[in-house]
Amino acid sequence: MKKRYLVLLGVFVLALGALYSLLSAAPFQRDRSYLELSVIARESDSAIWTSVRQGMEQAAYDLDAELRFVFPATSNDALEQRALLKREATGGADALIVTPADPQVLLETAAEIGKKLPLITMESPIGSEPCITADNAAIGRALADEMLPGLQPGSRAVLLSGTPTIGAIRDRLDSAVETLRRSGIEPQLLQLPDQRDEANTLLLSLLNDPPDLLIALEPSSLEAAVRLFSTVPHPPTLCGVGSSSLIVSSLEKGEIQVIAAQNDFAAGYLAVQTAVEAVRQTVPSTGKEIGFSIVRRETMYLPENQKLLFPFAR
Repeated sequence: MKKRYLVLLGVFVLALGALYSLLSAAPFQRDRSYLELSVIARESDSAIWTSVRQGMEQAAYDLDAELRFVFPATSNDALEQRALLKREATGGADALIVTPADPQVLLETAAEIGKKLPLITMESPIGSEPCITADNAAIGRALADEMLPGLQPGSRAVLLSGTPTIGAIRDRLDSAVETLRRSGIEPQLLQLPDQRDEANTLLLSLLNDPPDLLIALEPSSLEAAVRLFSTVPHPPTLCGVGSSSLIVSSLEKGEIQVIAAQNDFAAGYLAVQTAVEAVRQTVPSTGKEIGFSIVRRETMYLPENQKLLFPFAR
């Protein structure tokens, strides 16, 4: 009886050993029906991306994709972005999605990557790569037009931006400047540094000679301005681009007068959808334009604006 038990035990041990050898000889293969997409932002603050990210995650769920979000250590650092693009392109991603800090700096790298795998851009195009963006010139023009009735020739207007050189911000800037100049207003550009303390010091300096209007050309600049000016008496009139939770809350409180709200959820969804289509070659890979609305506190709860500001409400 004991001998039979030892024989069975020996057979069991040999079987386990054979199974282990088979498993160790063949590398683990995960289900490749799921695509790997790397998403490279230009802002270091991921909170600004909340609606965009949720749109991306919904598309990834619908289309069997997995997302890897990469945020730079410093906002709007094109050289860091270039290194991140190269790393992700060689790290097993099936496609890349990027919001470029500077399209010109990334142009050569994007062209090299685009020969090997799909590259989708958001907000600003890089060369001929497909881009998901709003009409940024129309955004700058619409914001300036909306605020003109409260101004007069010679009024002081300041345009805020973290980086005025990139395509989307440059388009908004140029059209806003042109619109204000036609009404006899010569705007000033104020570039905010990435460090919050330095940005606050620069914004506070405006109170020495308060402007009649501040237009923030991107969400991070608008958030920086409203955080600071909501704590001081008699702040300047503030408007700008963005629809983050902080911006929407500040609009409701009257701390921001007007916003240009893009459909960020749709932008994120379309970016992932376009990347998946490019990998699977189901349809030709092309850019897509998203809409925007000019929203005041009085109009934020209109049905069409609620869809932009509260895309997850039911």
